[in-house]
Amino acid sequence: MTLQLNYYRLLRLTGWTADNLDLFLLIVQLVGLSVATIFIYKLTVTWLGHRRWIYQQ
Repeated sequence: MTLQLNYYRLLRLTGWTADNLDLFLLIVQLVGLSVATIFIYKLTVTWLGHRRWIYQQ
């Protein structure tokens, strides 16, 4: 999120074109989403173990 808020500052500091910075930000966000998804999955498995969830009404 911070990278997107500092978009124009990053353009000025890196000297990249807008297309290159857009691609870089997209890759960073996709990697972050993937890592967060794997982390949440592993955390959930750790907390719940491998037991079945039983829903009772």
